Amino acid sequence: MGLFCVLAAPAADLLEGRVWELVDDHRRPLAKVLVSLAPDGRGPVRSVTRSDAQGRWRIGGPLDGRYVVRVSRPGYFVTDADGAEVSSVLVDCSAACGPVEFTLQRGGVVTGVVEDDQGEPIQNASVRLNPQGDEPEAETGRGRTAFRGRRGRGARGAAGDRTDDLGQFRIVGLRPGRYDVAMQFFGRPD
Repeated sequence: MGLFCVLAAPAADLLEGRVWELVDDHRRPLAKVLVSLAPDGRGPVRSVTRSDAQGRWRIGGPLDGRYVVRVSRPGYFVTDADGAEVSSVLVDCSAACGPVEFTLQRGGVVTGVVEDDQGEPIQNASVRLNPQGDEPEAETGRGRTAFRGRRGRGARGAAGDRTDDLGQFRIVGLRPGRYDVAMQFFGRPD
């Protein structure tokens, strides 16, 4: 006669961590960062919270299995310890899990005004910034030249905005690098 025993590790009761902002090679706590948790990245988001004034966040359990943790805050991008861009972290909560730390960097900002050849603002024009290497291709039609980026987003991805009633645009959260500006608009009624 033998004895058979199965021991199951208890599920984690809590997943917690901190969010930091990298400023001049120093880290400081970053508040109001959205933190989401989804089972192994396949299921719907299980829980969402925000970091506090000390950059701390907590998600209660029970947590069992693997989860994808994502963070985001408008105007920022997420990097790993080596400065490479990341979008999420996979955490195994089969036993105790965490803490999970993220470092965000404030992205650059590009602003401008789009005007026609008489100096009048162009409303609702699409302005795109394409990382250099994603060369824009010119298209002509209706007596105007418009630009479009190549397919694919590149390593840093394209970013864009539409102009307002004054022809102004503002694109935020840009990663360090060089960008080409592309603009597209459709003719106005004469």
